Amino acid sequence: MKLSFLFPGQGSQTQGMMESLAHAYPLINETLLEASDVLEYNLLRAMADENKINQTVYTQPCILAASIAIYRQWLALGGPKPHISAGHSLGEYTALCAAGSLSFAESLKLVQARGQFMQAAVAEGVGGMAAVIGCDNERIENLCRQVGFEGVMISAANYNAQGQVVVAGHRQAIILLHQLGQKEGFKVMPLPVSVPSHCVLMTPASKQLQQEFKEVEFTQPEFEILHNIDAKPRTTDNDIKQALIAQVCEPVRWTKIMDSFSTKEVTHYVECGPGKILSGLGRRQNTPAKILSTQSPQDFEAAIAQFTQ
Repeated sequence: MKLSFLFPGQGSQTQGMMESLAHAYPLINETLLEASDVLEYNLLRAMADENKINQTVYTQPCILAASIAIYRQWLALGGPKPHISAGHSLGEYTALCAAGSLSFAESLKLVQARGQFMQAAVAEGVGGMAAVIGCDNERIENLCRQVGFEGVMISAANYNAQGQVVVAGHRQAIILLHQLGQKEGFKVMPLPVSVPSHCVLMTPASKQLQQEFKEVEFTQPEFEILHNIDAKPRTTDNDIKQALIAQVCEPVRWTKIMDSFSTKEVTHYVECGPGKILSGLGRRQNTPAKILSTQSPQDFEAAIAQFTQ
């Protein structure tokens, strides 16, 4: 067996996420309380608040804390560490935390700052993101150029799977793309995020992150992590920081990451965090590896059983 962990990013959050897992596993509840102490607000209450959980300043630390809580419980139940991993957008920070490259407290504070920087970079209601279904990559890139104009931009932000790309930019451009989709037969589905991630509108956030990184040091990860910008691993403090700084403004190349996993003969994936978005993307790419979820206690137990029986 060759195991890969996939750590989710924004878009995987749902109101009330982690309630059943926190109830079933004391360690998960304790980890969320630990995160609450670091961040100075109650994470389970924030997760239960429909308004807060979809604001990036809360979404980012909540997803990281939830994913690390699940990872700790996985190890406590005898589950193995991954041979290799990746995190989708924000999930890249979770992967680094799980791999011991950065402490849990430092990771929480860093993604909280990242969320604040990203939220401040674009005024509320100005930007957004949407999933485009039914177009190949080249066509989507051409459509983004077609609907953009001076002062209004949109670009591919997440290359998630064949026929599924997320775009980000000005909300006005997303509306124009939706209208075009209605005429030409492809779907444009707005996502529950408060900022247009992975596009040039995040340049101010990228610059602020660069300053924030001066206060932290990344150590070599315990297992290999493929980074969003190019699906390649990094081991040094400077290289990791440069990848995370670039990641804010550049697209997530998830299809490239999944292709790289295939060449490394990964046999099992565990989506370590709330939701099943990454599991769904893996199935869209027809990966031959087995995909396991940790969203519910039942899913969690079934996943653990694959490695402990």
